Parts: sequence; structure tokens; C-alpha cells
Amino acid sequence: MDIWADNIANVNTYGFKSATPEFSTIFATTLTGNYFDGTTNNIGLGSRPSSSAIRLEQGTLQPSDNVFDLALTNEGWFGVQGGANQLYYTRAGLFTIDNQNRLVDPSGNYLLGTLGNNITPTTLPQQTMLALGQYYSNGQISLGQAYSIQALGNVALGPVDTQMPITLPDKLYLPPEPTTKLSYQANLNPEIITETAHLVQNNLATPISVTQNGEILTLSGTFENATGVSNAKAGDKIVLKVLDQNNKALTLEAMLDENLQWSIPEYNISALDTSRPIGLDNEIKLVQEIPNMERFTTDIIAPDGSKDLVNMVFTKRVPQESLQTVWDGVFEILRYEEPYIIETYDPNRVYDPAVYNVDLQTRQVTKIYDPEDFYIDTGSNKVYRIIDRQTGNATFGGGGELLQNTLPTLSNSGQPLALNLGEPYATTPVTVGSTVAEGNNLIITGTAPNIEVGKSVRILIENETGRTILASAVVQEGGTWRAVYENNPFDQDATLTSSAYHVVHSGYEGMISHVDLEKGRVAQKDGHPEGFLKAYGMDGNGNVIAEFSNGRSSAVAKVAVYHFQNDQGLTRTTSTLFQASSNSGEAIFYTNENGEFILGSSILSNYLESSNVNLATALTELIVMQKAFSGNAKSITTSDEMIQNAIQMKK
Repeated sequence: MDIWADNIANVNTYGFKSATPEFSTIFATTLTGNYFDGTTNNIGLGSRPSSSAIRLEQGTLQPSDNVFDLALTNEGWFGVQGGANQLYYTRAGLFTIDNQNRLVDPSGNYLLGTLGNNITPTTLPQQTMLALGQYYSNGQISLGQAYSIQALGNVALGPVDTQMPITLPDKLYLPPEPTTKLSYQANLNPEIITETAHLVQNNLATPISVTQNGEILTLSGTFENATGVSNAKAGDKIVLKVLDQNNKALTLEAMLDENLQWSIPEYNISALDTSRPIGLDNEIKLVQEIPNMERFTTDIIAPDGSKDLVNMVFTKRVPQESLQTVWDGVFEILRYEEPYIIETYDPNRVYDPAVYNVDLQTRQVTKIYDPEDFYIDTGSNKVYRIIDRQTGNATFGGGGELLQNTLPTLSNSGQPLALNLGEPYATTPVTVGSTVAEGNNLIITGTAPNIEVGKSVRILIENETGRTILASAVVQEGGTWRAVYENNPFDQDATLTSSAYHVVHSGYEGMISHVDLEKGRVAQKDGHPEGFLKAYGMDGNGNVIAEFSNGRSSAVAKVAVYHFQNDQGLTRTTSTLFQASSNSGEAIFYTNENGEFILGSSILSNYLESSNVNLATALTELIVMQKAFSGNAKSITTSDEMIQNAIQMKK
């Protein structure tokens, strides 16, 4: 009756495991009235309580608003340490942080786990300490002790005998981590941009040669940088007009060569009146391709935790070679210095010409900055100090793919910063076995044992005249491939040679350069600014997690889950606390196939396991026990009365 009453009393106790009373027979004998009589009688001499068994069924999981309300989803026990270093085991996961910054249960027992050993006392500047918070006690202000943490993704569960109380400091500081890697992807648009310079023929240093033979006109000249044009180069275009006596005109174009010479040989001008001499319009145009410029910026973290700026300026090299596009880049690390101020000219003020630039026409005054040391962003009106400046270039193919690049390593205030624009286009050769013509088709086979199954192979087929076609195949099991090119365009007797390759890197993962392609600007980088503790929490792997103001987090400890060979052998000390015994065996941790300790049960945060007492069953059992006790009590009373009657009869 006591056991069932205790179960009922703990029906609302979180983590309570109910007990079931068990009975044993005191003595039983079999009496036979006749040896050959098949009738037997079992005469019992009563029963007594033997033991109570722990019911280990899991209780219902109930949500809560405390992050350190924990529940186990499988068998196992939380371990807690009492004041006398006694070890207890419980399923009641009600834990909070006490005034010593330790995780404890409602009785003050310490929750045990494996520590990350990544928290150490530290000394920080007063400004940083103020950001961490202050203590107020008896009218006194104290900054307290700060702790620094090294970021950790997971804490590996240690052996059973190494588990310690979990301490969670309330002044926890995550030091900044400088940026060491920066990857950038975007599209450098190579669209041709031109600029036209209008010249007067009379101002040309070298006159234009004009030869007319009936309806055929020949023009030539050498361009020498004239007034207003100082950067003429090979590839620039000369545009001029020829006129007849009726002022009817034809527009002619020519390209400058490496020597800035140009010619228009034997041009048919029959559309004009050639009966009289043809003349030139006095205006001549020089059409030049001007370099495209693209600018990209992204924040980075300096070693001291401040935010700097990576400024990347790409300039298209003109004229381009073949189908390739080359961009020259200037890469800078900038640190904000001060606002860029444009003042209004004050005639009553004396401006030092070594410090200020005065424009009397616009009546504007600006401070002079050395371009070797400072970068002025006129769009945001900010002045940046140049921490480091390097140059490099990137070359792209006709399809916009990255072919090669020479990128520098920048100095992030002494910390190397590696730049990455993506993997350049790269291939690996593949073996061709045979190229056979079958009817109207070409059958090409080969092997690629080092290429992953399902990857593609490109095949280039060429005849003796240099004509080529392109085929493709997929690598099959065993490293073989087979391509069928339908409608063979070559003659049946053509001599064919085939080569094959596999594209390792497409050249499109990072930076590209194409007019018709689009790619969003994406920067991927490491590093983070300093962080101040916001809150503690739990992850799905049983780790206690510290969350910081910079969005980062770090594991601090892993809550231990204990197991026993015989859970029924545990000794109950309170309604929810148990101790190991010789019957239960010592506490153990499970291990995986690699011999590493594992929890063996998931730990849910913001959940509590309720009591597994079935109230209806408990009340029914209590009523049965009470009735049985009452019946036994009445039988004893009746027996006593019969004995008294027998004594009276004897008298």
C-alpha cells in the first residue's frame, strides 16, 4: 500500500519512475491423503512483500520555456553530483544556472558532462568589459572576471570517470578572427564601349593620300596624335567621308595598325559623280574602344576586430587578343579615415595650397590626399586609408569561362589574405581506343579509368584537311565510354584522328566575363568580429552552446548520458534520484564502431519527461490492496473468536 501510495503522490513529479510491489510465498507443501490417490492439495502458509521493481517506461514529453529543461528520448540517465561528491542518476531534467554559474537540479546537485576546455580567464580593456556588463552589489559597481572562449563545433564525450560539473560564465568573450580567405563571383561585362573624337583634316600632322582612278578610290594615311587625341592605338577606327561636287557623300572606315597607319584600297565610288574630282570632308572621326571598369567591394575583419574594406577594380585591357578577354585588377584593403568634405570657398580665409585644393570657378574647396596613401569614394563621400595595394589580372575565354588569373595575396594588417576568383578551366586527357565508320555513323570508343562513372567525355574528331567535329560520351561502369556521331560528314575514305578529354573545372564557378551571362555578386569569406555572450542553449548533439552578439556560436560542454547493465538494480534515494549498486553495476558509456563514446540517447531541450505513473492503474491497485488487507483482517478476527469459543467449551 505504501508503494502504490508513493506512486500516486508522484504522479506530477517530472522524471519519476513508478514502482511495482512484488510478493513471494513464505512456504508451500503438498500433502497427499493417499499415496495412490491422484488428488493433491496445495497448502500455503501465506505470502510477504519481496521487492519493488522499477517501471522504466518513458513518460510523456512535455514542452517548456526553459532551455535547460532536458529530456531523454531513449533509455539512459543524467548524472548529477551532490554536495559530498556523491553521484546520482536521474531522468528528471529540470536544470538551471545557479549563482556559481553551474548547471544544477532543484536540489542543487551539479549536472555532469564533458567540458570543452575552451574557456579561460582573460583580461580585457575596460571598454570591452563594460560591453560585457557590470555587477551591482551593496551600492558597489564591479566589472567581474571575464572569460575568453575558443570556438568549438562539438565536444567529444570523454570517459565516465572524467565527467565534471558544467560551469557557464556569464562574462564570456569571443575574440575576433581576421579574414584570411576571400572568394568572389560576379560577371565582368566585356561589352564594347567606344568614344569618338572629332578631328579636322587640316590639323592632321600627316596629310591623307587620295588616289582616284575613275570609279575606284584609294585612301591611306598615318595617324599622328593630333590636338585633343593623345592615346590613339592599334585597333582604333578612322571614319571619314568622301564627297562629289554635288555634295553627295559616302562614309568610309579603316583600322589603325601597330604603326598607326591605315588604308582603304580600291574602294568603288560609282555611287558618286566621278566625272569630276572627288574630295574629302574636313571632319574626320577617331572611334576608340575605351576600357570597361568594374568595381567590387566587401567587408573583411582586421586582426584587431575592426571592419576594413576590400576594394577590387577591374579594367578591361583593350584591344583584346583573339577571343580572349583580359582584365587588369587593382586590389586594395581600405580603412575608413574620415568623411570627404567639399567646402564652399571663403574669400576671407587663407587656404594652404599644400593642404587644400581651391577651385575658384566652382567655388569649391577640398582637402588634398596623396593617392598613394588614400582612396576617395566620391559616391559615399568617404576617405579611406590604403592598408595594402596589389595588382593582378584575369583572362577569360570566348564563352566567358575563367582561363587563368594572377591574383596577389594581400596583407590584412599583417595577416595574409588570399583571394580566389574561382577554379580556372582545366581538362584531363582521356584515352581513345578506336574511331570506326559504320554506315552513316561514326563510332568512337575509349577508356577513362580515373574518371567518375556518369561524368562526360568530350571527343574531337579531325580529318586530314583540318575539318573537325565534336562528340560526347558518358563514362560507364568499368571506366569505358562509347560515342555515336550520326550522319558522318566526312568522306568514307577520309583519314580520321580523334582525341578526348574530360573537363575537370568548367571555369564558371567564380568570376566570369560574358555579355549575355548573368551572375550575382557573391562574396564568401572567413573571419568574424568580436562577440559578446547573448545566451546559452543546447544543440541536437547534447552540446551546451554559447551564442554571441556577432551571430557566432561555440560548444562549451556535452551533457553526459549514463547507462547500466541492469537498470532494475539501481537504488532509489529520493523520488527521482538513484544510485548505482552491486546489482546495477557501474555506470558505463556506449561506444560506436570506432570506439568513440556516444550518448546512446538524444537529448531534447525545452522538454521535460513527465512521471510514468498511470493514475487509474495506481488507484485500482490501491483499492485491491485495501480490500485484501480488510479481508485478511476479518479472517484473523474470526479465527480469534473461534479460539475463544473453543476455550469456553472446554471450561
